[in-house]
Amino acid sequence: MLLPCILVTMKIKVLFFGLTHDLAGLQQEEAEIPDGANLDGLWERYAARFPRLNDLSTVLLLAVNQEIANRARVLQDGDEVAFLPPVSGGSNEDYYLLTRAPIPTADLARQQKASEDGAVVVFEGVVRNNSNGRRTLYLEYEAYEPMAIRKMQEIGLETRRRFEIDHIGMMHRLGRLEIGETSVAIIVTSAHRRAAFGACQFAIDRLKQIVPIWKKEYFEDGSLWAEGECQRSVLSPKNTPPCHSQGSEESGSDSFVDRPGRDSSLRSEWQKAPGSSMENTLKVASDIAREAGDLLLEHFRQPLEITYKRRSDLVTEADRKSETLIVERLQSHFPGYAIVAEEGGGQRTGSDYCWYVDPLDGTTNFAHGFPIFCVTLGLAYRGEVVAGVVYDPTRDELFTVERGAGAFLNGQRLSVSRNTGLSECLVATGFPPFASNHDLNVEFYFRFTELTHGIRRAGSAALDLCCVAAGRFDGFWELKLNPWDKAAGTLLVTEAGGRVSGISGKPFDLLADDIFASNGLIHDQMVPVFKEVLERRGGGGRF
Repeated sequence: MLLPCILVTMKIKVLFFGLTHDLAGLQQEEAEIPDGANLDGLWERYAARFPRLNDLSTVLLLAVNQEIANRARVLQDGDEVAFLPPVSGGSNEDYYLLTRAPIPTADLARQQKASEDGAVVVFEGVVRNNSNGRRTLYLEYEAYEPMAIRKMQEIGLETRRRFEIDHIGMMHRLGRLEIGETSVAIIVTSAHRRAAFGACQFAIDRLKQIVPIWKKEYFEDGSLWAEGECQRSVLSPKNTPPCHSQGSEESGSDSFVDRPGRDSSLRSEWQKAPGSSMENTLKVASDIAREAGDLLLEHFRQPLEITYKRRSDLVTEADRKSETLIVERLQSHFPGYAIVAEEGGGQRTGSDYCWYVDPLDGTTNFAHGFPIFCVTLGLAYRGEVVAGVVYDPTRDELFTVERGAGAFLNGQRLSVSRNTGLSECLVATGFPPFASNHDLNVEFYFRFTELTHGIRRAGSAALDLCCVAAGRFDGFWELKLNPWDKAAGTLLVTEAGGRVSGISGKPFDLLADDIFASNGLIHDQMVPVFKEVLERRGGGGRF
């Protein structure tokens, strides 16, 4: 007797983007395919079903589980496949990708090239068979992926500012690479070859310097992590940035300074101190912030004893009780650390470590029963903030951050917004309690009311910075702030992918009283507006 033939199948999700959506008349569907089918077989199936898709065959990219993939890849049950046609529309054609599949450089270059381009320059980094006289067997790359993508995007924007190019694309391999495989590809198109060559060299040099990707080389007698520019900078006396281990070519000598290498060095130094690990410091600080937040809630909307430090600048008994609690807990857990707190508590010890404490940021809101206030603690090491927490007790939102390890809200990683046009952006600012109509910020407020989608003034600088880190606001600025107002919040913004500076674009200084934080994409659009107002005021605006 003949046994019945059983066909084993699996189900995958197929997504259609751009022109493929129109040609197939689908946005997504669940497909049932034979077990062991590959990506090319799936494409052929849809090309036969929708013949017009064949027009895109030579330029289409295919992705599996959000990574560009080779068409020979064998699919697995539950995979998500995306058909990615050529993109269009200005800077939207730029792309920054990490992949564990072979890089289809020729397909990428073909897709990127346009009729107005007079030059296409392609750089491919290739795995070679030796390193310093030792025979290389293969390489492995790993990355801090969210930060790597963000840094690649920053390089793209910086390249565009420096060179007259049409488009730029970057793709980097992760995982194991064999000899001869492409590890990184950068493709630049431009009307002129000089700009394309210059942009491509600049981009690969910057990628090697600041993108957090590391290479491990395997030899017949062992393996080692390549000492790229990241490690050399961290170990050097000058400790200049920063962070990529990508080969041994000479890097460019531009003067742009970024933070990752410096952050790595700071992080390794401050974590040598007792009790300064992520597990300990952030857990203790989070527990203290929550305890102080609970105390504030007990006093919220209750009769309060209110005094004034100066006109309109009030302090409540809740501020003082919260600060006393926080300072006592910090002294217990971190003896010897300096503590600077808003209401004058704390201690000066001469330590390299200093906690900046605002026991109640948003006191005016609190006193009026308006539920926008928080507790914030920031830890600085030799003047650089390395960790912090912000706790909003009315929403039970705990923001935590450690330099070099990311920003989080209740355990979920944060990322800034991706809005690029001011007219689409929601921004925020704040005014000191003693503001007048002569204050410089009134002019800033008026100008950005005209230029943006809207401005919010919630009354808590720490929470405003958290909102930038979480992508709720696209930007925030304020004058006359103290270090405890912004210590934790500024680190949250930068670790979430944003940018922080003074309002004139000068480097951020924790002890300065002005601050401008953004998603990074609108930073260079807002700074000229600040400068314009400053120049009109003769630089004498009252901060």
